[in-house]
Amino acid sequence: FSEELVIIDSAAVGQQPTDLVSNGTFCRFPVIGPDGALYYVSDESGLDNLYRLNWRDGQFDRKPQQLTNLLTGFRSPAVSGSGRVFGAGFASTGWELVEADIQAPVTPGLKIAAPLAPASSEHSSEGPVGEASVATDYTIWPSILPRNWNPYFGFGGGVYQFGAVARGNDALDLNRYDLLLGYTTQAFRPDWSVNYSNRNLGPTVSIGVSDIAAGLSGSTSLRSSAISASATFPFQFLFSTLQPYVSFSASQINFLTSNPSLSTALYVPYLDAGIFYSYGRSSSLAVTTEHGRDIELASRTAVYSGVPYWKFFASETEHFRVGGKHTVLSPSLKALWAPNAPLVNPVGARVGGESFALSALGLNFLNLGGGSSIGQLTVRGYPGIAVYTQLATLGSLDFRFPLIPIFRGLAPGTFPYFMHQLRGKFFVESAILPFGESGVWALPSAGAGLGLDSVLLLGISLQASAQFSYGFRPDYGGGPQISLNLGTDVL
Repeated sequence: FSEELVIIDSAAVGQQPTDLVSNGTFCRFPVIGPDGALYYVSDESGLDNLYRLNWRDGQFDRKPQQLTNLLTGFRSPAVSGSGRVFGAGFASTGWELVEADIQAPVTPGLKIAAPLAPASSEHSSEGPVGEASVATDYTIWPSILPRNWNPYFGFGGGVYQFGAVARGNDALDLNRYDLLLGYTTQAFRPDWSVNYSNRNLGPTVSIGVSDIAAGLSGSTSLRSSAISASATFPFQFLFSTLQPYVSFSASQINFLTSNPSLSTALYVPYLDAGIFYSYGRSSSLAVTTEHGRDIELASRTAVYSGVPYWKFFASETEHFRVGGKHTVLSPSLKALWAPNAPLVNPVGARVGGESFALSALGLNFLNLGGGSSIGQLTVRGYPGIAVYTQLATLGSLDFRFPLIPIFRGLAPGTFPYFMHQLRGKFFVESAILPFGESGVWALPSAGAGLGLDSVLLLGISLQASAQFSYGFRPDYGGGPQISLNLGTDVL
C-alpha cells in the first residue's frame, strides 16, 4: 500500500490527476509555502519526515528534498509567511508543537542518524558522572489512583437515588477497578459495589462484590447482594469485536421491609455464558455510533430452592445515519425467556425500572450490551418496579443528534472552561410481557435527554447529561422520571 501526491487542475473537469510523487511510500499532509514550494510528509526514510518539492519554471521539481531526519516522526506541517515550517513532533511527553530546521537539506541517501542528546529539563534525572542508572520493576503506583469521578442523581415515583462512582486503571491498563457508593430512599441501607479486573493472564479476569437496590414493590425493597467472578477475551478485528464471556455469581436476593422481622432472603447461585459482537463506525464529531450494530446472546443456569432453572437473553441494536450530519436512529430489540420458571420467581424473566446506580456503574462483565442484560430488561419511565414472568421483550427507538455546535470557552481560548457540542435525543420504547397475570402487559414510555461534553481547567474532561422519561402505565408504576449524570476524568 502507498499514498501518492497528485496535482489536479480544477479548471479541467474530468481530467485525470497528474502524479507528483509516486514512489511506493506514504506521502501525506501537502502544503504550499510562500515561495510556491510544496512541503509534505513521507516515510521514505523509514519514519515520517518533512520533504519539499521546489517550484521552478512553472512546475514542481520531480526530485524531492528531505528536510528533516527525526527518529520520532513529524506530521501536519504548516508554513508561515516568512517560510518557517511548524508541525507536530513526537517526544517523550507525546505529540508537541515544533519548528522544523530546514536550513539545509539532509544528505541524500541518509536514512537514520544518531539523535542529538536531549536538552535537560525538569523531567531529567541527573546523577553523578559515571554513575550507572538502576532499572526498576514496573509498579502500578501512582497511576492506579482514581482518574474518573462520576456522581449521579435520579428521581422517579417518589424514590430518590444519589451517589458516585470512582474508576481507575494503571498506566498499562492491566488493572482496572470501579467503586460505587450511593443511597436509594425507601431501600433501608446504602448501595455499594466494588469491581476489579486484571488482564495479566491474557483474558480479562474480574471479581466483584455488591449490594444494590434492585426494585421496589409497595413497602418492600428488593436488594441484590452478590459475589461474582468472570472471564472474557475480546477478538478484535478492523472495525468489530467478538467477545465471549463466562461468569459465576453467588447472589442473595433480599426482601426488606421497615419491620426487620418480616424481611426474608433467598440464595440463588447462577452461571452465565454469552457472546457479544460489536461493529461500529464513528467520527470525531459523532454523538454516538453512526453505523453498525451490537448483538448479544447469553444464557443463565440458576439454582433456586434446589431446582435448576434456565434463562436466555438476546439483544440487537442497529445504528443508522439519517438526515443531517451525525444524526443517528438506533432501533433495538431485546428478549428474555425463562422457560421453566414460575410466574413469580426471582430466576424468571425480569423487567425492572432503571437503576441510576447501575447506570452510573456503566458497562461491566455482566452487562456488556448496556441497560438490559441477562439479569433484567430495563425499561425507562418505570422507576423501581420489578416484574417477573416467563417471557419478556423490549423494543425501543432512540433518535440522537447534535443540537448546538458550541466549540468555544467562557473566555478567549480553552481556559478555564471549554464547551464542545450540546447533543440531544428522543426515545420511545415498550416492554411486552405476554404471560402476565392479566394477559398481555404493555409498559410503554417515551422521553428526551441532553448531553454536553466539555473541558475544565487544564484538560479535565467533563461530561454532563440529563434525561426525562415518562411511563404511560401508572397502574404498573409508570410516571415521570428524571436522571442527572456528571462524569469527570481527573487524570
